[in-house]
Amino acid sequence: MDYTIEAERGRAPLPPSKRLWGFWEYTWANAALAIATWGFLIGGSLALVVDVKSGLVAIILGNVLGVLLVGLAVSVSAGKYGTEQYTFMRSVFGHNGSRVIYTVAMILLTVGWLVVLGTMFGRSIDSAISVVSDREPDPNAPYIYVITIIAIALTAYIVAKGPTSIKLFNVIVAPALILVMGFMIWLFLSDSSLSDLLALDALARPFDSNAVNFMIAVEINIAAGFSWWPYIGNLSRITKNERTAFWPNLIGIGFAASLGEAVGLIGAIKYGNADPTQWMAETGGLWMSAIVLVFIAFANITSMANILYTAVVGLRQMFGALLRNVSWEWLVYGFCIVPVIVMFAIPGLYDGFMTFLVWTAAIYSALTGIMLVDYFLLRRQRVDLKQLFIEDKSSVYYFTGGYNIAAMAATVIGIVIFTVTFNPLSFEHTGYFRYTTASLLAAVAAGLIYWALSVLIVVPRGLGGYPTSRAKTLTRS
Repeated sequence: MDYTIEAERGRAPLPPSKRLWGFWEYTWANAALAIATWGFLIGGSLALVVDVKSGLVAIILGNVLGVLLVGLAVSVSAGKYGTEQYTFMRSVFGHNGSRVIYTVAMILLTVGWLVVLGTMFGRSIDSAISVVSDREPDPNAPYIYVITIIAIALTAYIVAKGPTSIKLFNVIVAPALILVMGFMIWLFLSDSSLSDLLALDALARPFDSNAVNFMIAVEINIAAGFSWWPYIGNLSRITKNERTAFWPNLIGIGFAASLGEAVGLIGAIKYGNADPTQWMAETGGLWMSAIVLVFIAFANITSMANILYTAVVGLRQMFGALLRNVSWEWLVYGFCIVPVIVMFAIPGLYDGFMTFLVWTAAIYSALTGIMLVDYFLLRRQRVDLKQLFIEDKSSVYYFTGGYNIAAMAATVIGIVIFTVTFNPLSFEHTGYFRYTTASLLAAVAAGLIYWALSVLIVVPRGLGGYPTSRAKTLTRS
């Protein structure tokens, strides 16, 4: 197999000369990933917590914080070394530890996202049909499962063709989606003034304190920002350099996600339904509503394709010995069987989206804090690329039994701190939650704990190839 294809699909570092995306190409790729219907759904979730004015502030604040931290944690190193994200994580968690993190953070949560986005596809198609046929949509109809499976199958077909196919899809869909967003905003303003829209109140408020409700909205958006953790590292490795790997995250994901969430927030409150596949049926007249719903349905495929691609790239790296003889195409198709099974096993996953989103933040916030400390403070942005690909105990990144105990312990403690501070199931919270948020507190706490354990235990033992003591001789840029 050609080296470039092999590198793109996860079995080798990708040198700068072989990378596909420049600054604006990666910006469009990020925009296509971020502007899908999940932005509408997050915005609809905010409508159940805060009013439009508070929601818009929370959207911008939360997304900037989340995307900024995640981009620093995973994209900068990917842009520098061109290495698949989960292989690079060996330098943080160890060979076996990175497999554990991959299994939890990528397989389980990526499967969840594929189910959620696939269900959105199905419900959007159902709503479009209901608009044209003048009937009430049935979001829980059995045929929604069939349409969802079709969406997953279409995604698998695109990803099986490799990142070049994904790139073409992104470049076409992202600009069109931004136009659709603009069209929706125009529809909102066609029968309401800007001041009327800004004055819209929340559909519900979970707590009496407006300050707490606002911080929950910020937390949801930080969670949305952190939820890019499993994906943008593997996408960033296809970019030309570190600058190109980092800044398009803020421009593409930050702008596109914020725009989609703002539209979702206003639409949900204006039409009185948090589910975007339902309120979109009431906008723009019969045929225009149907066209928008169908287009939005297929826009989810862009996000599903990017998510699936990064998951399968990581899967090949983490379990290469077991999957060495499995082709890329069959690995993609085999992976997609899992979300189909989960869709039937957990039928309420779509409707429990907000809880699912917050749980992702509980995991990714801890991982983000740990990776920031490891790369920028302990390693000073330098790793030994050759050592990352040594598969046995001779690798300096093998740590103890294949695990970096400091990183694993800090991850668990960070998740516990998050859930104690803010319960993802009930949204019950501590008194200090309104000042710290759960995500930022967990990221800082996990990072500090990791730094302390590393300095006190790991580095003095010469483990991990850190640029101090006798490990200094093993680390090179």
